This record gives sequence, C-alpha cells and structure tokens, in this order.
Amino acid sequence: MKRVVLVTMASMLVIGLAGTAIAQTEKVGPLTSSFDIWQYYPAHPLGTIRLDTYYGEAVWVHYVSTNRWNMIRKETDDAGIWWVKISLVQNGTAEVWNADKSVRLDTQPFMANEVTMGTVDYIANWYHRNSLLYVEKWSYHWNIDGIYHYKGSCKDGLENRHVEYWVKGYGTEVLFP
Repeated sequence: MKRVVLVTMASMLVIGLAGTAIAQTEKVGPLTSSFDIWQYYPAHPLGTIRLDTYYGEAVWVHYVSTNRWNMIRKETDDAGIWWVKISLVQNGTAEVWNADKSVRLDTQPFMANEVTMGTVDYIANWYHRNSLLYVEKWSYHWNIDGIYHYKGSCKDGLENRHVEYWVKGYGTEVLFP
C-alpha cells in the first residue's frame, strides 16, 4: 500500500511540473571581440558642437579597441519574449585624421560604456538598443579622453532619451529631448 501511494504522489508531482513553465535565466559572457572602425565627422554649421568643432575641420576617426560584454537573458511570462541586460565596455585608441586621411592630427585614448535593459523576441549574443522591442533602461558614454564625449540615457522607452555632446573648449549641446 505504501508503495502505491508513493508512486501516485510522484506521478502527481511529475504531472504538475510538466504543466508549469519554469523561467530560464542565462548568463552570456564575458565575451570579447575586436572593434576596428572608421567614423566620419563632417563639418557642421557654426553653433553646432561636434568633434569636428574641436579640430576646426571635418575629420575621420579610426577607433581600435576590444569589446567586452556580459549579458543576462531571462524568459518572461510571454511566450518567446526575453528580458535582457547587456553591459559593454570598450577601451582603445582614437586616431584622428583629416578629411582625406592624409594627415594624422591626433591620437587619444577612448572608452565606451553601455548598459541596455529591455525585452527582445529572438536569441542572440548581442542586442543593439534599437533592436529591442521595449527599452526599459539605456545608458551610454563614448569618450575621447579630455576632448569629446557623447552621452545618452533613457528610462521607459527610447522616446524618453536624453542625448548630448560635449567638446573641450566649446561646451555641451543637447540633442534630445
């Protein structure tokens, strides 16, 4: 009799768990990859503060660094929807070149930090804030040491973002809101 009761209780437990979704949490990282990109900063109209303002002309910047990121991905109650938190750190160098890339004007350290939290509907090792279904929180700081920074942040959706540039000797320009 005891054996039958135990088997029956075990069967009920297995049947009960089979109908219950268990939220899965995954930690991805730390992951690394190389980062090597040329970015053009065109000449902007007077009164606009961008990197070209500091150098007095349109410039190319060659950024080289290592990307290091971690991610937490957690299933939500909605089928196929995941909550994610991604943290990225970059440390490297920024070589500043004139518009035709014939003269290197400067070399400075640069760094970037980004934290993004929100929901997605597919599995990947990286998510850009614009690829999220909903952005719960985002903070970003791109910095060429002592010369230029770009900062962005938001809570409760990208429509609530704040973005600004700062250039040494020229101050800050707010782009959003």
